[in-house]
Order: sequence, then C-alpha cells, then structure tokens
Amino acid sequence: MKKYLLFFYSTPYSGHRNAAEAVRIALRKHHPQVETHDIDLFTYGYPLVAPLIAKTYLEIIKHFPQIWDYIWDNETIEQITRPLRQLFSQLSTTKLENLVNHFQASALVCTHAFPCSLIAEEKKRKTFSLPLVGIVTDFAVHPYWLHKEVNLYIVPTEKVKKEMVDRGIKEKKIRVYGIPINPQFIKSKNKKQVRRQLKMHTEIPTVLIMGGSNGLGMEKTVSLCYDNLDTQIVVVTGLNKKLYYQLKRYFYKSPRVHIFGYTRNISEIMDSADLLITKPGGLTSAEALVKRLPMIIFNPLPGQEEHNTTYLVEQGVAKRVNTPEELIKMTKHLLQNRHLLNRMSHLAYRLSSPLAAEKTVHAINEII
Repeated sequence: MKKYLLFFYSTPYSGHRNAAEAVRIALRKHHPQVETHDIDLFTYGYPLVAPLIAKTYLEIIKHFPQIWDYIWDNETIEQITRPLRQLFSQLSTTKLENLVNHFQASALVCTHAFPCSLIAEEKKRKTFSLPLVGIVTDFAVHPYWLHKEVNLYIVPTEKVKKEMVDRGIKEKKIRVYGIPINPQFIKSKNKKQVRRQLKMHTEIPTVLIMGGSNGLGMEKTVSLCYDNLDTQIVVVTGLNKKLYYQLKRYFYKSPRVHIFGYTRNISEIMDSADLLITKPGGLTSAEALVKRLPMIIFNPLPGQEEHNTTYLVEQGVAKRVNTPEELIKMTKHLLQNRHLLNRMSHLAYRLSSPLAAEKTVHAINEII
C-alpha cells in the first residue's frame, strides 16, 4: 500500500529545505513505495504576507540582531505570541486539510519550528491526528519547537535532547541522530583533482568563504582575506546576485579568487578547501563536519548562530573570531600550523553524523 509523507519548511533555498530533501532522498532509496512532497508553508499558507515577513526577518538580522536574540530563545515571548500563532494556524486550517486529504498523507514532517508549531495547533484542535515529526536543524533548540502534539523529534546532540526533556518533552519521543544532510556530501574527492576540475591552483592553500543562502556580510570578508592572505580564495554568494556580480567585477583579473553563485556543487567546492570561513548555519556546519573541514566563524549573529558557534567551538572543530584583525591572525595561524588543522579535521569527522538521514527514515517508518 502506497504511503505519502508531507514535508514542511518555511523558506525556499534554505538549510531547512535541504534537510527535508536529504530525508526524502533516503526515503526514495530505502522505501521507494513511500511518496513525498515538500511544501513551503509560509508561501503556501500566506502568499500575501510571506514576502513581507521574510524581508522583515532579514532587516532585523542585518540591522537589529539584538532584537532577534531577544525573541529567539525567550519563553515569555513564546507565550505572548502564542495567540498570534494560533490565529495563523486557524487561517491555514482549510489549506492544510486540503493538502492532507489530497495526498492522503500518512505523516507530516517539519524541518522548521514555524510549520511545526502551526500543525501542532491543528492537532490540538483535533483537525487531524496524523503523526507529526520535528527535525531540529541547529545545535540548539528554542521554545517554539516544543509541543506535546509532536510524536517524534530528531535532534542533533544529546545536549539538545536534555534541554528538551528539561522543558517537558518526553524522552521517548526524542532520537539523537544528527542533522540530515544530502548523501553527496558523504563521499569526499581528492583535493587536487577537484581543484583541477574547478580550474583552481592545485598547490596553493585554499580558503572557502560562505555566508548562507543570502550571502550576508561577505563582501568585506572577501576583500579582507584577499588583501591580507597569500592564499587561494573560493567564495559562494548563494542567492545574493548583487554580491556575485560585484565580486566578479572586482576580482575578474585575479587568478586566485574563484566566485560561485547559487550552486548545487557545494560538496565538491568543500572538497577543494583547507579551511572554511562561514556563518554557522546548522546545515552548512553539518556538511562541513562530514567533509572534515575546519571552520572559522566570523562575528556570528545572535540567536541560533551564537548557539551553533558555542557548540562547534566547544567541540574543537571551529574557531571564533569577532574582528577583522582576529580573522586574519587566526586564518594565518591555522594555515601555518597544519597539525592544528589536522586535529580539527579529525574531530570534525568524529562529530559528524553522515547517516542522520537514513536513521531518520527508519524512525519515521516505525511510526507510520
């Protein structure tokens, strides 16, 4: 009997969607009889306000990050905003019901707290009683994730599990499997061979710079590294087309700067690098761990970035810097001391969870 799973996230071209896709790929491999569909619940449920909300979020992150820090892990704010989220849930009830009925879904899977919260409210109102799975894609959890209506949580670490249990989630509902990543990241290619394929220098130390899907805060970082480091620089600007063309114009004569826009080739690009300077998004960090790629985290934003940074630094797989001077000093230090890079690389692979997607699939299969 064919089964259908619906996957919900909140923004396209995000780590949350990539996590959903990783699990969907594993499902197709291990349970081909299970069909899946992914839905951006923000856009699907609220097409008129979704662009405004996304833009507001980015403006807060850019200009008022302290506000996001206050909102992100604040139980008081979670309680105050609960009526608003209940209203959003009620507004999307008909659309959610139509989706569930159309696909005759066997379970609902959320890789972002927003859809998880809305669907939990629907279950609370007895709109439907399908199993609900929450996949936490950061190395920390906030109160918007926590709902007794969720049947199964997939979390990245034992520490996150303990936090959830301390906040009232039953331990038996939580599986510590890691953050699901696309299987293409699991196999690494020869560094020199990949550099040759990407038309890079094969012998020069290579620094990869990433700033998430929106390429936040990268322009100054790239210029800083170019002016102060004798290295090859690889840049991924994500969806930020303006930044992509700016960097292309500025560095078009430089053979040691290689710029990529939005690409599905991140696995090979990571294989080419000795060191990653990045924003510590959960998916990017999980992919770098599997690639044994040491990280430098430059001036992380409050909220999930701050929590992810704390975890990665504590585990010895990343270094945190807060100023341009610290960034250059740390980068030079690591590239000049290969034993430190090798140790970070070893710790990264030990910390990685290459089979998180497969384990998640088996757990979901159990509850359906």
